Amino acid sequence: MDLKQILELHKKWLNNEAGGKRTDLSGADLWDVTGNKKEIFTFQTNKYPVVIYQDRIQIGCKNFSQSEWFNFSDDEITEMDSGALDWWCTNKQHVKTWCEMVNSYSK
Repeated sequence: MDLKQILELHKKWLNNEAGGKRTDLSGADLWDVTGNKKEIFTFQTNKYPVVIYQDRIQIGCKNFSQSEWFNFSDDEITEMDSGALDWWCTNKQHVKTWCEMVNSYSK
């Protein structure tokens, strides 16, 4: 099944139509994805590209659920990349705000 068919089934699922199926892209690589600023929100920061989709966030090459990102310890963030903790401390609230916006569109 190609991506277009998968997305058509997801659209049916969103609209509660017969034959619809929720798409699970939790294993998807969202590197360099551009979004519509609603269901998929993409932005470039000074260090990492950030993609927010449903309950997932990809920052650079790291892709985790929103709850995982916001519950990581400082040590776990530090282990991800050099300078990651400084970046996260500076941008965490911005990412959280953008997640809230994306989440409100998908309801």
